[in-house]
Amino acid sequence: MTLCQRTTCRRARIAFALVLVLAPACSCGPPIEPAPEDIKGLAHWFWFNYLTADDAALADAVAKLHGAAGYDGFTEPKRGLLDDLTRDELAPVEMSDRDPKPAQGMYLIDLFDCTLAKLEPILYDLDQGSKYPEIYLTFTRTYTSDIEAYKSRATNIATWDMYYEAQPMPSARYGVNTKGAIRYLGADPDIELAHGPVIVQRIYMPTPAHYFDTDANVFDLDFQIELFFEPTPGRVAKFYPFWRHMAFNGVGASTDDNWIIDQVLDGQVDWDVRTAELCAQ
Repeated sequence: MTLCQRTTCRRARIAFALVLVLAPACSCGPPIEPAPEDIKGLAHWFWFNYLTADDAALADAVAKLHGAAGYDGFTEPKRGLLDDLTRDELAPVEMSDRDPKPAQGMYLIDLFDCTLAKLEPILYDLDQGSKYPEIYLTFTRTYTSDIEAYKSRATNIATWDMYYEAQPMPSARYGVNTKGAIRYLGADPDIELAHGPVIVQRIYMPTPAHYFDTDANVFDLDFQIELFFEPTPGRVAKFYPFWRHMAFNGVGASTDDNWIIDQVLDGQVDWDVRTAELCAQ
């Protein structure tokens, strides 16, 4: 049994790369440490400090990311693996009772044609199903904060709940409930942004996905952070680190396997291609 047939492979890859939704952060804990300067360290820093970092600290981290990711000399998407998350790093999403170790850490660095002004409404649009039909079989999003206040910049964070169903391969239809938030950096004129405004999403799945047709598959851990900024006009830089555990026991494969990792990351590249198409409309 193959992961996907040729005619549905792109759909499967994108489905692996679902942009889930985000969680509120913990306001407690020790003072935030300055962001590191390496990709792996930045991935963990952004995940843990997404909501609690002030604008200045976040702007400093994005400036470091620009250099570490090599966007100035970008020629093609870059990918790699990350160290495991720890239980302590799940505190901001109130999941420290879960063991994140089975989740494979990985990242994608990409650039695609778009502007941040066009991208932002795509990200928070309620109708993701029609925008990404190769991903979603069903899709529902409900805002849990005032989205109009976010759009007007009265606040820089919006939150929502989401339910979707997807089917990356035969007999693998699943449904999952998620929570999400989006943060905008760029409304404060006193914060210097070396590469312009930034949009950040942090993503997590509080409960495992439910598979409709089989008990053999598992999708139980997913923790993501996604950053977008526009270092040059008309080109959006993306940094996407995430930790995910999926197992397809019927074919003896999981996110520990290199070919599954490649499928997941290829799906994110496909997501960027589709997003560039939406931006061009």
